[in-house]
This record gives sequence, C-alpha cells and structure tokens, in this order.
Amino acid sequence: MADNKEPVTMEIINSEQYKRANIRFNGKPAEEIREELKKEGWFYSRNHNVWYPKNDAAENSLNFANHIKETYFPENGEARIITEASEKDELVSMLQNGSSLKDILSKLSDMYGEDAMHEAFDKAREETEALEAEAYDKIVSNIQKSWEEHDNGVEQARDEEESREMNEELAKVEENIYPDDVNAAKTKLGDIVREAFLKVPENDKETTPEERQKRYDKWYRSMADEIMEEIKAGNAEIIKAVNDFELNKEKHTEGNKWYSAEEAFGRDVQYKLLPDLYQKVQDRIKAEYDEKKIPYVVMFSSESPVFPSENKVYTVKEFNELILQADKEFHNRKECAEKKYGSADNYWDLENEGKLPEEDKGIQFGYDKTNFKFFNIPNPANPEDTFSYEPSRYDIGDGNGSVFDYVRSTCSHDEFIEALNRLETQLYFPGVTDSQREFVEKTVKEQSETLKKNLKAKMEDLDKAQDEYKELHKKWLIESSDAERVDELLKNALAAIKTTYDTSMEEVFAKVLDEYPFASGDVTGSEFLKYTANEAKKMIVSELYLPSRDAQKAMNAEDYKSYNSVDWAKLRKIWEQFPANVNMTEYAEAMLQDKCNSKGIAVAEVNNPVTPPEKETDNKTVTSEVAELTEEDLAICKKVIPPSQYNFTLELTQGEEGEFFKNKLKEIADTYRRINVDEELVNEDGTHNVGFRYFLGSTEIFLSEIDSDGIGFGYNILNGDLQMSEWGSTALDEITSIPFIEMDYHVPAGSTIEGMLYKEHPENFPEYAPKKTEKPYNFFINDAANLDLGIGAEIEPITGLTAEEAAVKYAELKDKGLSPYIGINIPGDFIFDDKEGQGAGVFTETNGKSSFYIGDNFVKELKKNDEHAKNVIAAYKELYEMADKYILGVEKPEFVFEKEKELNPTFTIGGISYTQTQIEEELREDIENIFRDLVPEPYLAGIRLYQNPEKNGKINILVQYGTDPMEGTWREDDLFNAIAEENILFNGMEVDVNPITPEKSGTIEEYLAHLEQLGATSEAEAIEKQAEMLEEEEEPKELNVYTFSPFGYEGAIVQVETDLRRGIPAYDIVGISDGTVKETRERIRYAFSNSGLEFPAERVLQSLSPADLKKDSPLDLSMALSILGKTQNYPIDEPVLALGELELSGGIRPVRGAVAAVNSARAYGITNVVCDPATAELLKDIHGIKILAVDNLKEANEKLHEKNAFHPTTPQLYKNDTVEFNEDYLDKETLDSLPMDGHFETIRAIEVAVAGKHNILATGAPGCGKTMLMQSLMPALTPKLTEEEVITPRRIASIAGLDSPNRDIHIPPFRMPHQTASIEGICGGGPNCRPGEISLAHNGTLFLDETAEFRSSVLQMLRVPLETQQITLSRAGRSTVYPANFQLAMATNPCPCGCYGSHDKICLDSAKSIDLYWKKFSDPLLDRVEIKTFVEKDEKDTRKMSIETMKAQIATAFEIQRKRGVYNSHMNPQQIEEYCKLDKEGQEYFDRESENLTVRGKNNLLKLSLTLANMDGREEIHLNDLKEARELSAPVFEKPNQFAYQPEEAKKVSEKSVEAEAKLDDVNISRTQIEDAEKERKRITQPVLNGERTGMYKAFKDFEDKGVFDIQGSHVKLAKNGGLTPTGWKQLQAAMEIYRSKKFETFRYILIDRKTGEIADQLAITSHMPNFCNVSKPNDETLKQVISRAEEKDYLIAICHNHPSGNTTESSFDRDVTDSLDRSLRRNDGLNRFAGHIILDHDTFNLAVPSEKTPGKCHWKKLEPLNANEKDRFDASPVPDWAGTYVGGTSALKEVAKKINDTENWNDDFIPVVFTNADRSITGVQYYSKNFFENESDKIRNEFQFAAMEAGAIGAFPVITDALWNKIPAENRSDFEALMKAHVMNDAFTDVAIDKTTITEKYDIEAGKNYYSFYRDQSDRKVDVVSTWTPEVNPTLFPPEGVGQREDKDGFRVKTAMTAGTEESKEYETKKQHKQNHDVER
Repeated sequence: MADNKEPVTMEIINSEQYKRANIRFNGKPAEEIREELKKEGWFYSRNHNVWYPKNDAAENSLNFANHIKETYFPENGEARIITEASEKDELVSMLQNGSSLKDILSKLSDMYGEDAMHEAFDKAREETEALEAEAYDKIVSNIQKSWEEHDNGVEQARDEEESREMNEELAKVEENIYPDDVNAAKTKLGDIVREAFLKVPENDKETTPEERQKRYDKWYRSMADEIMEEIKAGNAEIIKAVNDFELNKEKHTEGNKWYSAEEAFGRDVQYKLLPDLYQKVQDRIKAEYDEKKIPYVVMFSSESPVFPSENKVYTVKEFNELILQADKEFHNRKECAEKKYGSADNYWDLENEGKLPEEDKGIQFGYDKTNFKFFNIPNPANPEDTFSYEPSRYDIGDGNGSVFDYVRSTCSHDEFIEALNRLETQLYFPGVTDSQREFVEKTVKEQSETLKKNLKAKMEDLDKAQDEYKELHKKWLIESSDAERVDELLKNALAAIKTTYDTSMEEVFAKVLDEYPFASGDVTGSEFLKYTANEAKKMIVSELYLPSRDAQKAMNAEDYKSYNSVDWAKLRKIWEQFPANVNMTEYAEAMLQDKCNSKGIAVAEVNNPVTPPEKETDNKTVTSEVAELTEEDLAICKKVIPPSQYNFTLELTQGEEGEFFKNKLKEIADTYRRINVDEELVNEDGTHNVGFRYFLGSTEIFLSEIDSDGIGFGYNILNGDLQMSEWGSTALDEITSIPFIEMDYHVPAGSTIEGMLYKEHPENFPEYAPKKTEKPYNFFINDAANLDLGIGAEIEPITGLTAEEAAVKYAELKDKGLSPYIGINIPGDFIFDDKEGQGAGVFTETNGKSSFYIGDNFVKELKKNDEHAKNVIAAYKELYEMADKYILGVEKPEFVFEKEKELNPTFTIGGISYTQTQIEEELREDIENIFRDLVPEPYLAGIRLYQNPEKNGKINILVQYGTDPMEGTWREDDLFNAIAEENILFNGMEVDVNPITPEKSGTIEEYLAHLEQLGATSEAEAIEKQAEMLEEEEEPKELNVYTFSPFGYEGAIVQVETDLRRGIPAYDIVGISDGTVKETRERIRYAFSNSGLEFPAERVLQSLSPADLKKDSPLDLSMALSILGKTQNYPIDEPVLALGELELSGGIRPVRGAVAAVNSARAYGITNVVCDPATAELLKDIHGIKILAVDNLKEANEKLHEKNAFHPTTPQLYKNDTVEFNEDYLDKETLDSLPMDGHFETIRAIEVAVAGKHNILATGAPGCGKTMLMQSLMPALTPKLTEEEVITPRRIASIAGLDSPNRDIHIPPFRMPHQTASIEGICGGGPNCRPGEISLAHNGTLFLDETAEFRSSVLQMLRVPLETQQITLSRAGRSTVYPANFQLAMATNPCPCGCYGSHDKICLDSAKSIDLYWKKFSDPLLDRVEIKTFVEKDEKDTRKMSIETMKAQIATAFEIQRKRGVYNSHMNPQQIEEYCKLDKEGQEYFDRESENLTVRGKNNLLKLSLTLANMDGREEIHLNDLKEARELSAPVFEKPNQFAYQPEEAKKVSEKSVEAEAKLDDVNISRTQIEDAEKERKRITQPVLNGERTGMYKAFKDFEDKGVFDIQGSHVKLAKNGGLTPTGWKQLQAAMEIYRSKKFETFRYILIDRKTGEIADQLAITSHMPNFCNVSKPNDETLKQVISRAEEKDYLIAICHNHPSGNTTESSFDRDVTDSLDRSLRRNDGLNRFAGHIILDHDTFNLAVPSEKTPGKCHWKKLEPLNANEKDRFDASPVPDWAGTYVGGTSALKEVAKKINDTENWNDDFIPVVFTNADRSITGVQYYSKNFFENESDKIRNEFQFAAMEAGAIGAFPVITDALWNKIPAENRSDFEALMKAHVMNDAFTDVAIDKTTITEKYDIEAGKNYYSFYRDQSDRKVDVVSTWTPEVNPTLFPPEGVGQREDKDGFRVKTAMTAGTEESKEYETKKQHKQNHDVER
C-alpha cells in the first residue's frame, strides 16, 4: 500500500440474497492484493469495477473480504463494509452482469411498489366511465322522449310490442356500455400492471413514481404491450388467463409466505403471469410463422437493452435491423473513444478522475452477449426444405455487423450461407430484376476467381515479410534501420493485400456501371446500386474470413492438424486493414459512389433527364435526333415506358443503334394505339395477344389491352407467386411508377400471353399448352394368332405407333419368324377406337404375301365422306406408303383409292376438275373472310358440300358455325341473309351457303342424317314431309315410365318424361344428373340402331324428376321405354317401373338396388316392372308385383305390345312359427369334426350369445381356436330370419349390390371385415351413402377378428349404433338413416404378445403395455359387450355338447323371444323390469352381486340370465341362471369361478358310471384315478435315504399346505470341517430336483444352518432364458444381501442351478462364478461360508467343492443321485429314434432330414420343425402348416421362441420333406427358397433342410441367431429375484471398495452362469484365450 501514490478505498458489498460478498476498490489496488484475489478464485469486471468470487469461492467470500481488509488496510483505514449494498446499485450490477429476467423481476419486486401511473390509470378509467354514463343517460333520454311523443291512439297490443322493443334497445345500449371479455381483459391487464409495477407502496418512501415508470418502460412495457395486442386480437387463451388472475393480493401470500401481500402479488405478476403470457404470445407467433414458412429468429438471451425480453420471436429483417443498430452504436462509440483517448485504461482513468466531457460519459468497452437461432430459412436447392441454424454467440459491440455478415464470417456450413444470401436479397433488394441480379452475380463470381489468383501472390509476399520480421527479432541486437525496413515491408505487404481487395470491388462496380449506365447516381437512393455494393461486400467478407471458416470446418471434422496450422496472427493483421463488418456496407457504398461520380453523370441529370429539344414543324415531329417520331409517339412512349428506361432509351437513340431504338419507340406507340380500346381484345381461340410485358425480378405483368382511363387488362405474376397469379386489371401509371421495373423490348411478334406463360412455366399452365397437330389416328401390332389364323400367339400388343414405326416393327418381327398384324386405332371412333391394341387388323400376311386383304371390308362399308371415312382412308394410305417402303412384296390396296374417289368425287366447274375436298377448302377461306367483317364475329366449326354441283347448277355448302355468347349470337336465318349479300362465286358458279348451329339444327352429321331419313334435299322439304307424317300417324297412348335412383337407404323413385318436337334432330336431358346418366344418351342411340328400332328424327327432350335429385344409377331402359312410349301405341294404362342398363347391342344388364326399387315403387302404387331375367329372378319372392322379363330392348318393345305382357309373382310361403337353421353352412360331419374338445366354456359362451343375440368378446392366445370357433359355430347356430326380419337386410344388400338369386334370403348376414377397414367402410359413406358393414350385418352378426388391430376410432364409432340400432349418414346436403341392428362378436389377443393369461406360454409384455393395449377398446365399448370369454384349451375338461342339443336350446329360446316380440339383448329398461322375473334365491343373489355393478352391468346380467332361462324353456330366472350369467359377463381376467355349467350328456354319463367317483374342483375323477395318484405321490415322498424323509417330502407337504413348493426345514448331512458330506450333497440334490426346468435356467443361493444342517433360506435368480442366467456380480447388492444373511444367522452358502438341456457339464462361466464366489466368501479369519455348487439333472449331477490347498479353485465331479434308476418324469415319451441327435452343422442337419424322410409318413401340408438346445441336441419337434411360413419373420420368430422355451431349446430347424418339395411346382421353388432364405437372414430360425441340402449351405449365408443369444439378450432381459426372507445389506460388513471386488487372475469379472459347450460359452473362451495370449506377447 505504501507504493500507491493515491489513497485506495475499499468497499465490501455483502448481498444476503445472493449469499456472496463483492469487493469494489476506489483506486487501483496493490499488485499483491490482485494476486491474492486471483489465487483465491476471484475475478475482476472492468465494466463494473467490481471483484466477484467464482462459484466455489462464493461461500467464504465475506470472510475472505474481511481478511483483505484486515491485512492490507489499517484498522482505522479507508475501507468500509456495506452490509447490504444499495438496492439500486445491486440492480444495476445485475443488469450489467447479465442476470436472468426472473432474477431481475424478483429484485424489482423487492425494491418497488406502485407509482403515479396508478393514479393516471384510475383517472383515465373514471373519465371513461363518466363519458359512458353521460352517453347512456343521453341515449336513454332520447329514447324515452321518442316514446313519450308516440301517438296515444295506438292500440294496446302495439304499445306492448313497441314497449318490448324499447326495453330491448335500452338493454342493448346498456350491454354495449359494459365491456365484454376482451374489454374486461384489457382493463384487468391495465389494473395488474398498475398494481404490480407503477403504484408506489405506502411503505416505500424512497422510490418516486417517475423511477417506477422509467423502470417499467425499460423492462416490462414491451412484454405488456405484446400481451395487450393479443388480447385485442381476441386470443382466447390469453384473455382467459388474464380474467382468471386473482386481484386480491392477500390470496397471493399462499405460495409466498415470506413476503407481504403487496410483495407476493408483485412476484406472481413478474415471475408467473407476465412470463407465462408472454411465452404463449411467442409460441403463437412461432406457430403462425411455421405454418406460413416465414423465416424468423428466436432471441434466447441478450445483455443488450435493445432486447429487453428473452425468447422473443422476430422476423429475420426485424432482428437484423435491431442488432445491427445496437452493434454499430456500441462499436463505433467504443472505437471512437479508443482513438480519442488512446486506450480503455486511459478512458477509465479520466472517468475516475471525472475529467470526461459529457458526450463521452457512459461508454462501455466490453460487449453484450446475445444468443439466437434462425428458423425456416428457405433452402435454395430444395424449395420444400428449410434450414434451422444456431450460430455461435453474437457479441454486440465487437463490430460483427448484420446477422448476414456475421454468418458469412463464422459459419462453416456453405449451404446455409447460400440460403441466407438468397434471403437477404429477397428481404432488402426485392426491386432488383432477375436480369440485373444474374448479371451482378456473374460479375462477382468472375471477379472472385480473379481475386483468389491475385491474392495468392500477395499472400506470399506477406509470408516473406513475416518470415523476415521473425528472423530479425530473433537477434539480440537489432539495428533501427533494419527494424524500420522490415516494418515497412510488412506494412507494404498488408497494404498490397488491401489494395487487391479494393481493386476487385472497383472492377465489379465498373463492369456493372458499364452494363447499366443509366443506374449511375446516388447510391443511397438506388436499390440496384445498394444491391451491387452489398454483393461486392459479400465477396470481400467471404474471402477475408474464408481461412477462419475452413478452420472451423477442420475443427468440426476433428482435423486438429489443419486447425492448428492456421496463422491467426496473420489473419488478424489482414482484418485490421479493413473496417469492422458493421461498417463494411458503408465502405463498399462509398467506393461505389466514387465510381458513379467518376462516370461524370450528375444525380440531378439522372432523376430529371433532359429530353431532346423540340422544333416546331407542320407535322409536329421531333428534332433531327429523333426525326421519325412524332410528338404523339413520344408522349405515348413516355406514358407506357418506366421513366428511367424511357430516358435511357432516348439516349440510346443517339448512339450506334439509334435506328433500332427509334423503330422500337415507334412500334411501342403503334402497339398502344392498337390495344387502347374500351372492349376486350381476344383471339378466335380465346387467347390474348401480348401488348406490353413488364418485369422486375420474378414479377411479370402482361397487358393485352388498355382502356381510355389508363387501366390495363392482362395477367399478373407478383414476386414469382404462380399460385396467386391471376388475370386482372392494373392502372398503367401504377406499373410504370414501380422502381426499377422495365418494359420488355424483345417480345416476339404475334406472341400471346397464354403462350408465353406456358413457355416459361409449363408445369403451372398446362392448360395453355399449344394444341398438338397430331394425326387423329395411330397404329398397333398384335399377334396374328388372335385373328384365328391357326398360329400360336407369341407377341404382346404394341400400341401408339406411327405408320413408319408400325412398318419397321412389322418387318422386324417377320424376320424373327413371328406372325404379326397391324391394326388402326382412331380414338373416339365407333369402329377403330382400340387403344389396347386388341382389335381387328388391316394388314398381315395372307397366302404368303403381306397385304391389306383382311381390312378391305372396313373401307368398302364406308358410305359418307365424313370424318370417320377421311381418317380411315388417310390411315390406310399412310400405312401403305410406309409398308411399301420397309416391307417387300406389299400389294397396293386398290380398294382404298377407289373408295376415296367414290366418297370424294370430282366435279367439273368452269372447265376445271375439283374434288369435293378442294371445293370445301377453297370456300372455307372465303366464308371466314366474310365472318371477320361481321359483328359479332362468328367462327367456322365445319363445312360440307352436300349436293352434286353439276346436277344442280350451283354449289350447296352446309356451314356449321358458333359465336361467343358474351358478344351476342347470330340466328341461322339472319346469317344466311348476311352471307347471301356477298354473292359468292366459285369459278363462275353460284354458291348457296346454308348456316346451321348444333343447338338448333344439329351438327353437320345430324343434319345430313335427318335429311337422308326424310328423303329430302333441303330443310324446307324436310319440314313439309315431317308435317305430312305427323298428320298420318295416330296419337300414341301415353306410357308412364318410372325408375329408381339409389341414394342411402331410402333411395328415390324417378319419373321419366319425354317430349318430341319438330325441328332438326337433337337429344336433350334435363334434371340434375351425373356422368353416368349423361352417357346414357349415346348408349340409347346405338341400342335403338342395333335393335332395329328407329330413333325419333325429331328434337327429343327428356325430363328426370324430381329435378333437384342427383341421379347416380344407369337409367337407360326407363329412358328408352319412355321414348318408345311416345312413338309406339302400347296397350298399357298403368305406370311401369323400368330397371336396367342398355348395352350397345340393345341387351339389358342388371342394375344395383332392384329390390329396394320395387319395394319403394309398391309404396307409390307402381306394380308393373320391366327388367332383365336375372333381376326378375331376384324379385320373384316379392308379393304384389307383376314382372316383364326381357333380354333386350327389341324384345321389350315387342312384349309391351301384348296385352298380358306382365306376369304376377308367386312367392313361396315361409313359416314364421318354426325356428330353422342354416343346415347348408357346414354339414353335420364337418361340424362334428371340429376340434372342440377342451373348449366347452367358449362353446357355451357362443351358444348363449346366439340364443339371446348378445354381444360377445373372445380373448385368447394366438392359435387357441377363437376365430375358428366363432366362424364355424355362430353362423351354424344362428336361426334363419322371419319374413318380417328379412325385408330390411335384403333391401340393404340390394342397395349395396350384394343380392343374388341363388342366396337364401332368410339366412342372417355374417360379416367379417378386415382389420384395415376405415370408418367409411364400417359405418358407410361415399358420395352416394353406400351401406357399411354394420348395416350389411343388420339382423345378423358383425365379427371383428383380431379386434385390437382395428383403428381405435373405428371401434369407438360402434358405440352409438350398438345403442340406437341405426346410423345416420350425411353427404352433400342430404342424409339417410341405415338400420344397424347387429350382434357384435369380437376376437382378440389378450396382450400385444398374445400370451397374457395363458397357462402354458409366458407373457413378455409389461403391465403398462397391456393396460394401453386394452385401453383401445375403452370401457364404454366393453360395457356394451355382455359376454366375455377366455379361450384356452383345457385337456382336463371332458364336458361336451352336441350341435343338435345346442340348436334345440337356441330354438327354444328364440320361440319364447319371438312370441314376446323382442330379443333379450334388445330389451329396454322397462322391458327388463317386465320380463326378468327372479325366484327368491335368485333375487337374493342378484341384490348381493349387483352392489358392485354399473346400471348397464346389472341390465346385462339380467338379460343374460333370462336367455339362459329361455334356453331351458323357462321365463323365470333361477339362481344357477344368474351364477352362469355372472361368469359369462365378468371381465375376462376377473371371473368369479363360482359356477360351471354341466350339460345333459355329462350328467347321463355320470349316472351310468360303475365306479364310485369323487369331485375335484367340479371335475369328475374316478376312484381308480385317485388311487393311482396316491400311489404316485407316496412313491415320490417315500423315505429313500437311511430311513429318513427326503426334502421332496417336505416340498410336496408345503405345496399341499401352502400351495407353493418350499424346501425350508429339510436337513442335509454336515461334515466335520463345516461343509456337506457326499450324502448331504445327494440329499440336497434330491430336495432341489423339483426345481429342474427344461424351459429356463434358475440360479439359487441355498442357506444352510452350520450347526443343524437345516435348509433355512434360499434366494432364486432367473432371466427366463434356456441357455444362461444373469447372476450376481461379486460386488452387487444381491450377493451382499446373501452374505449379510449368512453372517447374521451363521449360515453356509451353497449354490444350485439347472441346465435345461440336461447336460450337467460345467461351462467356463460356471467355473468362473464358482471360483469367484469361493474367493469372495472366505473371511479374513479363515472361515469359508461357501459350501459348493450343484448343477442339476435326473440321472447325474455335477458338484464343485472348494479346495483348501488352492483357494479360489474348486474341484468338479459328477455324482449319481439317489433316484438315478427311477424313470425321469421330465422326459417325454415316446420319442423318435432321432431325438437327441446332435445338430452341429449343415451335414448333421441333412442327416436328420434324411432320417425324417426315411422313417415318417408326413402330411404334405405341414412342415416339421426340429428344436435344439444349447448343446445343439434335438429336444423336440413340432409341425406347422406351410402357409404359416408366409408370415413376417418377426411373427415366426416369436412363435418359435415360445415353442423353443417349452422344449428347453434355443434354435429351430424347419425340414422340408421330399414329399412337400416334390409337390411344389418347379417354377415356384425358387420363390419358396427365397422366402426361407429371407427368414434365416432375419433370424426367424437357424437353418432349413431342403432338397438334400440346407439354405445356409446353398446360398453361403450365416445361420440365424439363437433365440436367446447371450451377447444380444442379456442386457435387456428382465431378471427376477425371489427370496424367502426380506433381503437387507449390512453396511458394516463391506469396506468402501466392496467385498469381492477383486477380479480373477485373467482380469475377467464374473458375470453369468452359462451352459458349457454353447456357442456363447465358446465365444467367451475364445475371448479369454485371446486376452491371455496378448498378455504373453506383452
């Protein structure tokens, strides 16, 4: 301290809140003080002039601060301790130190209350309320005054009405005065803010309202304002949160007990309400931006006051501008201060001395840390993709500049930099055109390459200068001249590098300004110039920081060598030559401005260009510079060309290309005059010519016309958004005023807008594609065998060929010896329309020559020179031309050329011969010229010469025309007169033009056909003949025709009416109809023609009513009969229902919904039906109708002329009083052969379900038979429907198109949809509301197999139909109600794996997964299922019931229910109360059981009980009925097991039994069986060793007493040394034998009393796996628990485990675990508690005992047990002779396959699968259907894994028998092998024996993995640990390192016990040996 010239004071700032002390020195402390502070872990903040303790030093910081005070400052010195720093200083410190928002809010809450703003808010609200009250009073006064002035003479009723209206109006006024939820939230938020932030608490005497207001404005206002905006926008979530917030401050103390009510309220607002609401606002903004794919930034945290709120969302542009402004201000002030004061230290010294000028105070020299992340940045390479990127921390104040420049400087991801570059251009330079952007980018790219090359040499100079500098400074003494020289070299090298960069930028600017000279001017006012400067700056920044980015890439790739090679010192020197990034933009723009100024063009000249001087002339032309242009031309050009482009164009008229630009301006003016009209300009083909095209970037504006107001019409594409582009109108001055927009001077002449749109964007405007001039025909090739020429078909059709391609291909196929033929395809042609290439041929080889012989008839039959004939002849001629070119010896088809002459005759006119076609083509041009002069302008659609000019002396031309309806129309007569005025002549001959339209006279073809039918030559003659015919005909009788349109269940009857009128033939249909009905018109025409009937040669109009009904079914027959009814005189007065679809031949096809149609028609009184024979067969059982069955339209016409054409139906009578069954479903023999043994409970459940139509759920493991029983029994046991019941399902089936005449309509439906069915498929739907499965199952059964696989939504949808027995469907404004009274039957697995609840399979699913599995059904759905049954075969259950007995019981129940009128399952609560009568015992039982049932559960119990009573012929419910119903209705896994039904068959057998029997659990057991069981038990439990009972006796005794096996209490012989004697070990083996299992290993610790030899406790561990078991590590908790128990009770510890394979040989794992436990259980005093280790089997066991000579090395020996000679009860019998065979490889597997083929007669439909244990010995075989192997590999593996567990196996080998292999077709064998190969590769099984080899051998692949692989499964297998005591660890027994932590001598930690000889054991041994060898080498 003595060294300091100035006194230093010290402050200790002790903060109770932050539990630390800080130190502030006023003055510079001594060096020793600073060193001691640093050593203790303190750090100094220059920004805040405070020393802070780091985290570790914070706890002792106050003591250390006092130590500094006492050590370095005298006791009476200047140091002072601030026990609690001023809150304001600490708040400033927190803000400057980057504390979190929550901490700051907490501090603010502690410091302040409310301020004057509270009063301001109160005052504002009072004024508002006063204004509202005044307004209210005024309104009320006016209303009352108005009513008082009403006429008193008004009637009382009206007075009352007006009084009510006044009250409503007053109420409305009052309602509007008071705020709604939005206004309430706005008001409340203001109150909350005022109370929490602005109001000064009464106890706060220091804080002023101004201070609180200032603090609120700085930190909280932005949050509150954003929340307020959300409230105004109606954000319901925010509004509710604000309105729900409690304003009572006292209630906020509940969670803030250490604070006053005022403080607690403030804390809840600051820490909970505002942050939560603010986060919701930001989340909403993010969601909106994500949905719209708007790029945005999330600002996570910042120390800068520019970003007061954390986690705020900004658009990229918003964020960039904020951070750029903050960085620029911070950096530039800091930089200015450093330049002005030399350094930060100098600045701080002056600041401490108070010598700084006012404007320089408060400058920070640090930085504000800011973290943020980009989202939704578009990927230029993939428009559908976006980037998210979080850059490294941005330090505001370091001069990083914009976020774009920051990323360019730091990001190592080039693709993201490119994406951000694109985004920057879009955001900041949208006005730059594509051409401008492309030019600048190209220029920058080229210059960038040049820059790289130039920099290379400059960087080498810099390296040399640096090297010289380094060498010089290695010397001890340096000459000043040398130092100056080297410094100058370094300075010059750096300057040269900067000059290189600057020159590159100048080159870019020069090239751009040369290309765009008119752009020179003020850079800051030109978007294009600013863009140019920015691109040049990007080039510089990217190149400057390229080494830094490359280093970052190397670091990311962990290429540290490259990273460390970067010379950062050199880079910093280069960077120092340039301004900071934050000022680089100004640097580039200034350089560009200098370049612009050097061009010599002033800004004023650019903005106000001088036009060339004008001189007065007579024609008002411009001066000599633009002499060709008039003033008007220039005025127009100035009007339509953007200003800057116009001025620049004027300049160009003076240059070398002046003539071009003068002409261009003239052309623009002329174009404007042409398109400046007040009417639409559109071409004949509907396109629009391009007048002008403007472009700017991706914006394009096309104009086709401009009206007198300057409004242009055309097509607009804004910013490249093609989806929103559209035709529309835009003001011309708005277009030209857009900055930088240009007019396109290069639009090709004659271009259309549509054509240019398609050319630029073909995928977006396919409708504007140019019409292809493709020929109307093409060709195909097929095999001549299809023409019945006796040749085998070898060629597949080849279609869509040109004539040349067809000829070449034909020749090629002929050369190959094949027999092709060529056919013609003319799309739309009624003969040659054949796109599939299957039709008739026209060219092939006949009689050894290729000719057109087979196609001559097609040509010879041509009658008219119509389009059909022209296309056919053209196709033949072209094909002949190509065939003659490529095929030898082709005969010329003379018949084609002859027919062409015949159809296109030659006429001599004026001495010159013309063909018909020539005449038509020449006259076409003349007529089109006439049309152009007409208004509105017609267009020519067709022309035809239709009489012989030579005979008539004039040319008669038929012209088909049309007009645009928007412009007007031409009547035929008026157009005829207009054309006649032109006096058309053809080579001197008069031309008579007859114009027609399709609407009035028909098409040309229809018109000519009409004339031909009438034998007329003109229209006038045709009208005369028609009138004569009508007078001669009798008036036909009216035929009323109806048909049916199926929609939903009801459908609709449609009346068909026909009207025939005079005129040109036409056929129209009115009434809403779809495409199906519209196609009817063409079918009817051809059906008439092909049936020999004449279609009326008149205008035919048909009406389908009701008109507002959409018809969606073919109505052909009804419409055809209605037409015939107008032309034929049918003797029928009654209405007719016509059902059928017409074929082109006139045949009649059935239609959907016939039964529904007839039933609906009967309700309308329509009983006559015309239909096809198949439909008639369907309708024969319907009463009260008459049917006319016809095959075709011709027959219908003939039969309808007969008086008795309709024949009544004679349906058979059906007896409703008899219950009948579907005997044909399954015959008796098949039903009796079903495997129903052991399934009595399930069969009984199905029987009861059918008897009462109850819903049923069957649950069971896969393969248990649930589906088979449901599918077989339910349809067989369900009675047939009655006459009444059959009506509805028959109608539904008809609507669905599922009815069939061969189906017995009384059989109830049984529907079984697939698991993938949708909601529409189940409930119905579609455009026409088709019925779904629940309606198709009406009055029948809906069976959902594998129910859990159905969608959850589908299952839940069933709940309402199950309740209401119907479903409502709505489509397109219409709805329908389908009946849905079905019985629901479901079958499902009990869990995902399928084994839960099974007695013989292990479930591997967790309780949670099982719970989630059943949640899919939902309780409401299961509650509607009355019967639940678990399906599992019980071999002990011998109960049986015949099919006949079940049918009899069901019939009895049905008779009762049908007589009652309601089925039991359908009864409502009132009917349940009426019909469910209980006897006394039953009532007591029901009262007791129903306490725990829901209302629905009680009803289900009663309905089921009634069904059981009805099955017995009773209507009173007895006790047993209720008990059985309770069993059936209880949940699947919660059955009470109180009752088991005994069928009559079982009772009769019981009565006839000779021997006395006993009952065990309601199962009949014979006395002999009991005696045999007793003998067996005694044999097992008989004393066998020295007259003493073995442990087996105790085990079975415990099982009888406790229900479990337990060997506690058994004794074993002890040796004198404290271990077991050999006899003792045999006793232990005998006791433990009961624990053997072929399924999995179990490892047991046996605790034996050291004094008595009693087995006291045991602990068992199992992994449920057959080849290994995870056991305790020597240091884990389980072993510690065992040791603790042994030490507590003084027990020995023996180990026992089993090998499921039966091989007791110890594995290396067994040896290791035994030796390790021997070492671990030896105490320091010499006592060894380890007794030994037994490996169990029946005929031998392996024993390991510890050795005193070699501790930790146990000796193993196999011993023979006491019961070795007895039969092993675990062995299966009998077994095949190949059982136990070793399958160690492919050879062994082939041997097994050979034995199987030699010794067994296998079923060809099944595949034997051999299972092997860990020793690869065969332990079992099981047979699987060959179809089973078509499942997925995972399913097969799961099934085999369970089967393997049963056999103690770990591998499976399917054996494909020779018989099965030979049965597989040869072409399918490779597929079968591929299937098996895939299963092996997917580990479904190990290998497959097939065709004398194996799959692995044949395909050289690895065998499939074992089902229990040690190295794969041990980590995730569940380990179960069970003990006979409550395990605890005694911590005093174990040192910190743990007992048994040591490893074995090889360093392998003992982990598991494993069977010896297994692959896992061998793999372990190999690894261990490898380690030992490695140790030897070391």
